[in-house]
Amino acid sequence: MKKIKRDKIVGAGKISNYLLLIIMLGGGISFFIVGFLSYFKAFEHIALFSRFVNSDIRFIPQGITMIFYGTMAICLSIYIYFSIYYDIGAGYNEFNLISKKVVVFRKGFPGKNRLIKFVLPIPHLKSVKVMARGGINPKYEVFLYTKNLSRIPIGQVFKLSKLEYQASEIATFLGLAFEQYNL
Repeated sequence: MKKIKRDKIVGAGKISNYLLLIIMLGGGISFFIVGFLSYFKAFEHIALFSRFVNSDIRFIPQGITMIFYGTMAICLSIYIYFSIYYDIGAGYNEFNLISKKVVVFRKGFPGKNRLIKFVLPIPHLKSVKVMARGGINPKYEVFLYTKNLSRIPIGQVFKLSKLEYQASEIATFLGLAFEQYNL
């Protein structure tokens, strides 16, 4: 029987974040340029914009609003870029029956607390619990519960069937109770 189980956790380097970065940056730059050009009323002189942009855009209020939203989108895309670059949230969960410890390791933003590492003794654990919230924005999470009722998140999965399998596999491996909680 296997004595060490290690689950890799994917961080911010997902395809959806790359797509979001491209869309936010492209839209932000476009909004910023259109708002900036509305100040100079330069739409007629630039052939690219005369086709796609209505020349009746006034600087106040439309142009200044577009500059604001463009700037916010560019700032958000910079945040997403650095999240991808530093791979925020990536890490692993290690369940070690030899040393009787669970290690939860994650990466964060640079600084004093860049690397986050929890080491929990297996005898202090009570159960593995699945939290499922359905609806428009479903959220499924797996938690380790300690005997003093602290909960430690060990993963987030977007498919309910995979979540239940993962949680029951961890509970069986550690010899803990498996609980399910629906919100």
